[in-house]
Amino acid sequence: MLQYLEFRDKQSTAFSDAKRSIGNAAVPRPCPVRVRRVMASGTSSSCSGLGPSLPHLWDATKHPAYVGEMEAPPLERKLVAILAADVAGYSRMMGIDEEGTLATLSDLRTITDALIAQHSGRICGTAGDSVLAAFASVFAAVQCAVEIQRDVARANEELADERRMWFRIGVNVGDVMVKDGDIFGDGVNIAARIEGLAEPGGICISRGVHDHVMRKLSYRFEDLGEKSVKNIAQPIRVFRLICEGGPAALDAQETLTPL
Repeated sequence: MLQYLEFRDKQSTAFSDAKRSIGNAAVPRPCPVRVRRVMASGTSSSCSGLGPSLPHLWDATKHPAYVGEMEAPPLERKLVAILAADVAGYSRMMGIDEEGTLATLSDLRTITDALIAQHSGRICGTAGDSVLAAFASVFAAVQCAVEIQRDVARANEELADERRMWFRIGVNVGDVMVKDGDIFGDGVNIAARIEGLAEPGGICISRGVHDHVMRKLSYRFEDLGEKSVKNIAQPIRVFRLICEGGPAALDAQETLTPL
């Protein structure tokens, strides 16, 4: 006698025969609804559910492969450098000229996305004019921020004043949760709040980032003190990256690679 399970398709009222042999090591997929017995004579009978007469079928549902399909994957935690950027005055520009603003943003995003990839960063989120990226290296995150502002300033030189866009950038280092490629947690929120403190075309960093790079990169930093920001319990120590001559002069400064 051969016994096998029939399963109901979750998306349909029709039955689909899984026809998994009881002796087979393969594990049936979830939602068993009927057991069919096929007799040597060719006749068959069926019963609903997994009754006490078939305890081995019930044991099969406890197989690790079966249980794994029912459980959500665990959240991964990582220590990363987080770069948050958005366009200063973006809503105002959209109100004046939507198509022109979107075209300019698209051109500048080509620059930012290429630089993030060049510094081994990963884009974790974009919404409207904002960009969120994660880096394994604090040095790479800061250098990427510097080069974004430098190249955006160059691109703006070719645009009319009313079409020029300036990014504000914040960089933080912290422990984050990773799920489906997105990052979450206070580290992300702090990066976004620091970005809001930056001037258009400027870069602000947290104390943790400053401690990593202050003696290893050639840029100067201004201590802005502790800042209380929305939805963050403790004040944040913030530093502003200083470049003589503004963003356009950033390429004239010495570039150091992470140690």
